[in-house]
Amino acid sequence: NTQELAAQIHTVITSIGQFTKRRIALVTGGSSIRRSVEELERQRPHVIVATPGRLLQYLRDRYIDTRQLKYFILDEADQMLSDGFTNEVRDVISHLPETAKIGLYSATMPPEMDATARKFMRNPIEIRVKEEEQTLEGIRQYRIDLEREDHRFACLMDIFTEALQSQMMIYCNSKRSVDDLKYRLDNEQVPCE
Repeated sequence: NTQELAAQIHTVITSIGQFTKRRIALVTGGSSIRRSVEELERQRPHVIVATPGRLLQYLRDRYIDTRQLKYFILDEADQMLSDGFTNEVRDVISHLPETAKIGLYSATMPPEMDATARKFMRNPIEIRVKEEEQTLEGIRQYRIDLEREDHRFACLMDIFTEALQSQMMIYCNSKRSVDDLKYRLDNEQVPCE
C-alpha cells in the first residue's frame, strides 16, 4: 500500500530530522486536497513524502513548484515500476527540472525493472550489494515455515524462550500486523517497540 509506505517513510524522516529546522510534509491520497494544499503553502516544506498519484496531481495542478527541486527519491522502486505506477512515475519525472538527481532504492531490481528505470534516468550510477554481503556480520536471520498461520505467535514465543539474544527485529508485511503483534507481545509482557 503506497499510502502506508509513505506514512512510514514520513515518520522515519520526521524522527531523523526532529532536531533540525527541516520541514517535512506528507501528501497522500485519501486526504483533503484543499487542506493539504493549504498546509503545503503554509509550511513550505524542505521534504515532501508522497504517493505517486497524489504527487502527480499536485504537479499537474501546479500546487508544487519543482524549480528548486534537487532530489527525487523513489523507494521500493521495483514495486513502483511494476505495480502499474510506471506511467505515473514517468509523468512525475517529466515535471522535474533537468538538474534534479533521481535515486531509486529497492531490495530487488529484476532485469525488466532495470530496463524501465534506465528509460528515464540520466547517466545512472549503480550500487548493488551482492547477495552474500547482505547479511551483516554478527546478525543471524531465521526463516521458519509453518503449516498453519495461527501457529505463528506460539512459534515466536518459543523462539523468545529459547533464544539468548537480547535484541531482535521482527518484520511484518503491514502496519496492522505490526500493531497486532505489538498488542500480543505486550499482553505476554515481552518488552517491544
